[in-house]
Amino acid sequence: MTDLAGAEPTPLKGSEKFVLKFPHPVLHSFIASFSIVGTLVNKSETEVFELLLNSKWASIEDSVGLPPTGPSGIALMRLITQVQHLPLQQRIVSAWRSLSEEDASILSTEMALSGVEGQTYARCTEYAEQLNGGPCFLVYYSPAFLRNAARQEAETGLRMLADIYRQARSIWPFSSKSASVSVTIRIDQIKEHQPEHIMDGYLWGEGWLLVKRNEREAVIEHHSLYMLQEVVHSEYRVLAFWPPPTGEEGNEGMGLIRELEEVRAQVENRRASPASQSSDTTPPHQRAASVLPSSGYAERAARIKRATQSAKDLRLQA
Repeated sequence: MTDLAGAEPTPLKGSEKFVLKFPHPVLHSFIASFSIVGTLVNKSETEVFELLLNSKWASIEDSVGLPPTGPSGIALMRLITQVQHLPLQQRIVSAWRSLSEEDASILSTEMALSGVEGQTYARCTEYAEQLNGGPCFLVYYSPAFLRNAARQEAETGLRMLADIYRQARSIWPFSSKSASVSVTIRIDQIKEHQPEHIMDGYLWGEGWLLVKRNEREAVIEHHSLYMLQEVVHSEYRVLAFWPPPTGEEGNEGMGLIRELEEVRAQVENRRASPASQSSDTTPPHQRAASVLPSSGYAERAARIKRATQSAKDLRLQA
């Protein structure tokens, strides 16, 4: 609302812009939430938020069916609330059913954390003990990213969101002492892009990292994956923003993906090894950078990039 109306020089012009340019479905949803927010007088923050989520789902239940129970219900209700529009909500619900069990579990668990010690969603009461901890993650600009993804590639968007949560959790391990702690994950750089465009970079050796900025914030950044030790000076994780391997032998793109998967596995193994952690005094970002794609990766990536550019040039000439 600040972006829409607050930038205008006078209240009248701001009000006109708010009324005339605010999407009607979003405006209706905003106004309808007033009565729910009013229940903060006698309900907890988590109870009020769950009331809002229930009302959002109830308004589209005829089109999408009943919500799942347990943590997955909270996650799915939050996701459909983020994308706002019914056609996109239907695609998100359909894509959810196609997600891998691991990705669905990650989204269900992470999005069911209340961020307030001692508070649990009513749908998750039987999981209260497992969900009593944190920190919880605020994926900043997640709604904008999901709306773009849901237009064409809803399942890929959800898979990418799951990996953001997965890698964030590897940087900030779950702890019962952090139940009231929140960490902001900024995804500004990908929020306006379709998943297909985000994933293109792996072909020429570029990728997306989740980089820790401080104890309460991480950001997604775009870097050349074979020059990480030169450009990244913080703890980071490589995000799996590339298509799943298909097993096609002889395909250089698939070769790059397999090598990237191996790099992620090596980083994961180093991080999971208590012996290596206790004896290694190397700074975290250097430990991560020591497990990088081989020099052959850079050579293959450069070759594919040249070939891709040549193909583009030929199309332009034609």
